Amino acid sequence: MQRFVACLRDEPHGFTVTVEADPLVPGAVIYRGDIAPNLPPDVRQRIVESCQAGTTALIEPLFIASIVNPGNAPFDSLVLACLHADGLVADGFRADDLPALREAASSQTRRVNPEIAGSSPGAAGVSCLVNPLRIDLAATPEASPAP
Repeated sequence: MQRFVACLRDEPHGFTVTVEADPLVPGAVIYRGDIAPNLPPDVRQRIVESCQAGTTALIEPLFIASIVNPGNAPFDSLVLACLHADGLVADGFRADDLPALREAASSQTRRVNPEIAGSSPGAAGVSCLVNPLRIDLAATPEASPAP
């Protein structure tokens, strides 16, 4: 993560990046900052992807998956169970309905866009979408040192 941030900051195109703890997924982070607004989006994306290679591209998704879904269950099934258990969706809500709900929840800002699909998942719904088992770091096993 530090190498990824350093790589972006070392770019001569005006990248400023800060790292904050993700409020919904323990152990995860949110990258915030300005990403060279003077560059075309495709160029910015190539720079970000270049910095992710060898730093966060493979490690972060694996780390988050090991926290949020340690049993590697079908993620949509976990999300549906969470949403139904909390009474956040109607009984007829199915996996086919999840893309619209995900689109309504802005993962970048953790805010809801009520304009999309005419419904907003709210904080509890967003929580189910990103951390359906509600696992926190206190509940995850400690990493043990190699013998």
